[in-house]
This record gives sequence, C-alpha cells and structure tokens, in this order.
Amino acid sequence: MIWYRDNGYRVDVVERFNSHVGPHGKRFDWCGIADIIAVPIIEPGGHHTDSRIEFCQSTTGTNVSSHARSYEGTTQLQAVISDVVGSGNIFVIHGWRKLKGQGRRQWFPRMLRAVFDVDGLKWEEWDGLGSAMPPWKQQSEDDGAEEQFELPSVAAHGAR
Repeated sequence: MIWYRDNGYRVDVVERFNSHVGPHGKRFDWCGIADIIAVPIIEPGGHHTDSRIEFCQSTTGTNVSSHARSYEGTTQLQAVISDVVGSGNIFVIHGWRKLKGQGRRQWFPRMLRAVFDVDGLKWEEWDGLGSAMPPWKQQSEDDGAEEQFELPSVAAHGAR
C-alpha cells in the first residue's frame, strides 16, 4: 500500500476476514480476485494522466506465476477480470521480493497486468508507471544475474 501511496494513488484493502470459517478463519478477496483497490489521484502535474482504477492481487514474488495460473482454470474469475479490464480499469498481480537497489536490499514488486485479446486472457510484465528500468529487471544480490521469470500461458476460458 505504501508503493501505491508513494506513486499517487488513494488505496485501501478490500480483502475481508471471516473468523467463523474453518478452525482459524479465512480471508476472502474482492470478487475472488483483489486484495487492494487503488484509485489514481488526478491533479495537474501529478503522476497520472488517466483515471483507471487498479485492482491488485498482492503476493510474494515466488507466487506471481501460480496466482496467474490459478485464474487459468477458473471461468468465473476470468469473467470478473474481463469485466474489470473491459470497463477500462486495470487488474494486476504484485509479487513482492527483496532485490538489490541503491546499494542495499529493498522491496520491489514484480507486476503482471491482465490483458484480453481475441485469444482470451493474457499476462504482460508491467512496471506500473512507465519506468525506464523496471525493478524486476534489476540484478539479484544473491547471484548477480538478472532474474528470469516464466510468464504463465493462460487459455481462453470464458473470455468476452
């Protein structure tokens, strides 16, 4: 949420917790897809030139692809994502991990944005703000090599 606020969004958590489900309770995402909704602050000279609302699923960096694949076999969730994207908004998965940045390890998001074409739901790497060097392209402190990520292939189930 700090990332959104620092980049000119009004943001809030839309995930809810039900303590009466199961032995330890359960978290429920907004319509099964989003933990966070962020609305860009539109002002002269601000970060944003458009008013698209961002619906975000936040996870760890290692779980980004598995979250994207989980939408592959779920027609109902694909329909919700299609409605979000089709109405001109953005659905994105943020995967948080520590990378070397400015001489120390910092938290950076890896972002996948949902897009629809004639073949259905697809995912594209996205930096969120048009940065010249997205954080996920930075070198890992552990091995010095650029991190490589596998983008999931998502079949067209219930695409509109």
